[in-house]
Amino acid sequence: MENSAGQHRILVVDDNQDAAELLQMILEIEGYRVRVAFDGASGLRQAADFRPHVTCSDLNMPGLSGFELALAIRKSDHSSGTHLIAMTGLDTQENFSMMMASGFDVHFCKPFSLDEFTNHLRSFFTTIDTR
Repeated sequence: MENSAGQHRILVVDDNQDAAELLQMILEIEGYRVRVAFDGASGLRQAADFRPHVTCSDLNMPGLSGFELALAIRKSDHSSGTHLIAMTGLDTQENFSMMMASGFDVHFCKPFSLDEFTNHLRSFFTTIDTR
């Protein structure tokens, strides 16, 4: 891939290990640097170490939920500027309100279109690369 995708860091946080690893593979094929965490607490530690440009998080996870993870990331010194993408199977108005209040920038309802998702990432990175 002839662009700066290899410099772009994406963190995927999902307690569904298969889904997280599948998304990791797809994003790595696209040329991104990707790390995966399988719970919110691990995701927060990964964010501090990896400093992702984008963090994709499931919402309903045991322990630290995606909502709590987003709030913690937004308050952090290390990753407060990350582009937060919620990935959820529950597309309800209540979840949407909680996502926005937690600091998510956008959400994708599972199962989502990989084309839409990767197009969103390309658009986001094009925007930050041209600043």
